[in-house]
Amino acid sequence: MNKQFKTPILYVVFNRLDVVKKTFPIIAKQKPKQLFIAADGPRNEEEKSKTDSVRKYILDNINWKCEVKTRLLDNNLGCRDGVSTAIDWFFENVKQGIILEDDCVPNDSFFKFSEEMLNRYKTNKKVFSISGYNYLEKLNIDDSYYFSKYFECLGWSSWRNKWFAQDKLLKDYVKDLKSGQLKKVIRNPIERILLKKKFKDNFEGRIGAWDHSFSYLHFKNKGICVKPKVNLVENIGFMEDSTHTRGNFIDNKFYCIKKFGLNFPLTHPKTVQINEYLSNKELRKNIIRISLKKIFWFLL
Repeated sequence: MNKQFKTPILYVVFNRLDVVKKTFPIIAKQKPKQLFIAADGPRNEEEKSKTDSVRKYILDNINWKCEVKTRLLDNNLGCRDGVSTAIDWFFENVKQGIILEDDCVPNDSFFKFSEEMLNRYKTNKKVFSISGYNYLEKLNIDDSYYFSKYFECLGWSSWRNKWFAQDKLLKDYVKDLKSGQLKKVIRNPIERILLKKKFKDNFEGRIGAWDHSFSYLHFKNKGICVKPKVNLVENIGFMEDSTHTRGNFIDNKFYCIKKFGLNFPLTHPKTVQINEYLSNKELRKNIIRISLKKIFWFLL
């Protein structure tokens, strides 16, 4: 019989039963002692049957003894507010925990890695988050993980005090932009341009991402995101009914990468500091992705 998993897990879902059937059994296999289920409400009456079926499937398949808390909304908040307020609710109830959205398929070792990192770095003021997703896919390095400047939200974990330290309205970013302080916060000019474009799109409603303010918290405080040497989470969210990725084959190519397992016991880095080489490698890959998208859009 599997030992129960001690770290609380937040599972964020919406209306995709086929996706939930692939991800929830992996969570159920861990038998978490505390399971939080957050479901955004339907956008219309027709969609209600889909959201109801997702909720019923999850609740019917909790077949182990655990504390279950639910946040099942009647009205739709959307991708940004729906996820962000769900994480607020989660951290109002726990001091640390794991967050998984319905389209993130973790390897079993993701859970053990996340729990060990949460406990190891909970008092470290430099570490703001832990990600199971590694954009670089698989690294040939001696240590089991590295420290990145970039937050990744495809299967991640953090602490209450770090999550609530962010400014969700991004007033700090606007202030830094107007004062010129942004150049000191983000010294790389290309990186600064990309960030400004992303935030502008968010402000003007072209995208509804919830993670930008938490990402900026990392930048402003030189915060660290812990990442495993191999990718532990596969994203399967690039579907026709996806919010941000519908019909986006370039992002599909770059983000939908294979997941691997991580060996234990872990080998820890000797010092807790951002790995500039690997962070810059992540940035270069992102620049290539964005450049290819712009070329594709130009040719259409």
